Amino acid sequence: MQTDNLDYFRRRAHEERQIAATCEDNAVTAAHLKMAEEYQKRVDELNDQPGLARVV
Repeated sequence: MQTDNLDYFRRRAHEERQIAATCEDNAVTAAHLKMAEEYQKRVDELNDQPGLARVV
């Protein structure tokens, strides 16, 4: 289950960064980068949990 969450959060962070890179509106870009940051925080939290192999 944690691995599924890790994969999901990692994928969503990547997708949000890709979307941000194509935005023409700075506010929209910032919103997508903020979402990517939040997903990345979850990836980092899961990577720090004992018993879960760290995947970069």
